[in-house]
Amino acid sequence: STRLNVAKLIAVDDQSRLLERMMGDYRLAAFAVDASVEALPAESVEKLAVAIRELSTEGPGTDATRLGDAIRQVLDSSRAASPAAIVLLTDGIVTEGASLADAAQVARERGVPILAVGIGSDRPMRDLEIADVLVDEVVFLDDLVSFRVQVAATGLAGETTKVGLYQDGNSTPLAEQSITLGQDGEPQTVFLTHRPTAPGDTAYTVEIAPRDDETNHDNNRQRRMISVRDEKIRVLMAFGYPSYEFRFLKSLLERDSTVELATYLQDADPDYAEQDRTALRSFPITREELLDYDVIVFGDIDPRRLPRSVWPDLQALVAEKGGGVAFIAGPRWMPWAYTDVPEAAALMPIDVGALDLASGGDLPPDVTRGFVVEPTPLGLRLPPLQLGDTPADSETIWRHLPPLYWLAPIEQLAPAAQVLAEHPTHSSRSGRPLPVIIAQYVGAGKVWFHAIDSTWRWRLGSGDVYFSRYWVQTIRYLARGKLTSGRGASLTTDRREYQRGEAVEV
Repeated sequence: STRLNVAKLIAVDDQSRLLERMMGDYRLAAFAVDASVEALPAESVEKLAVAIRELSTEGPGTDATRLGDAIRQVLDSSRAASPAAIVLLTDGIVTEGASLADAAQVARERGVPILAVGIGSDRPMRDLEIADVLVDEVVFLDDLVSFRVQVAATGLAGETTKVGLYQDGNSTPLAEQSITLGQDGEPQTVFLTHRPTAPGDTAYTVEIAPRDDETNHDNNRQRRMISVRDEKIRVLMAFGYPSYEFRFLKSLLERDSTVELATYLQDADPDYAEQDRTALRSFPITREELLDYDVIVFGDIDPRRLPRSVWPDLQALVAEKGGGVAFIAGPRWMPWAYTDVPEAAALMPIDVGALDLASGGDLPPDVTRGFVVEPTPLGLRLPPLQLGDTPADSETIWRHLPPLYWLAPIEQLAPAAQVLAEHPTHSSRSGRPLPVIIAQYVGAGKVWFHAIDSTWRWRLGSGDVYFSRYWVQTIRYLARGKLTSGRGASLTTDRREYQRGEAVEV
């Protein structure tokens, strides 16, 4: 039974006996209320009963309930003789206009009692909903794919449920997470991760376990198609000198069968390109050469020894073609020497103009004691920082990684920067923890910035496991933009239905 049908039944049941009694004792006026007030014919019991039976929730004006305005309108239209009472058959919900409290105050001043017959349950309808699922449409084979799931619930605050990720044709969940449901209408974000092991287009379903007492099971799941590509990623590493970071990262990417690596060293001997199969004699200077790469890793390199035309082309690689760039700070040039390279500074997720040029690569006090990188909650949600099989495993791994001993003190960030990892104890002059790993979107692509130059130390005690997992996942994450460049953008809201006047989070 709908609430409207319950109200009709109250009015016309038992051959309209209630209407007959009321019309025998009073001069009755009857109204139907939605976005406006409609007077119903009350010349006789028969005409009023027919009009009530024909009421519907469909049609113009039925998308709102202005109950408070209706009461005031009825009172204003009967100023000559106030009604003896107003009887409401209602669920009490006002979607627009004056509130019931305001209308009741006007009725009180006129001496008119309001007799409310509540229709419906005093408990909210119970419902679980997968409101939205965000995931990259195109990924690389063996990528760690993160599904960002928005869960909404009504009438179930404080109860627990499970959200699972399934592949079509397989009833066993690929990933699963238990959550405690929040207050009605408050969306919760759940992150589920999976690593595809076969190329091709694959359908995934995110599902929340249905309950027997739910009013609607159709919204408990959402389906997404993902294209898994088995392609090589073209990576260029450009460093000023063969630091430990360069050597270990070069060795790692050379062994990765999914990466096609090229390297450029400013301080290399002329014969170096003949002795190393990845080495380039010079940095790619034409636009076509540069835009052919998917990801470029810039180490501590002197920008004055690179052609000025490189930087506009680098911007085009990221913003237009969806490529990725990773900047790695160093004690000589990165990022202090880039204050007069506006195109490069615009790509970095830091405020290059706010750097302390006098200190250069000098360390903040006591940083030389060593520190363990501390990911932020945002950082732990992204695939590059997922070093374990679950978010909890990743948090534990990060806490036990070997300490680092150098950090570029970044005082200010670019407006759209996202801090993914921080120094655990040292802060900037503004009181914010010193950032260690920073990222931002630039057009269609992504930019990464390391305020550290010694992630190779994460190999100590564990070999290549975490060093490799971090860098391979970072390279793949930065390269994804090229797979989807040209597809445009997508905007999503925190849920699909709103009352008028509610704020919509985009």
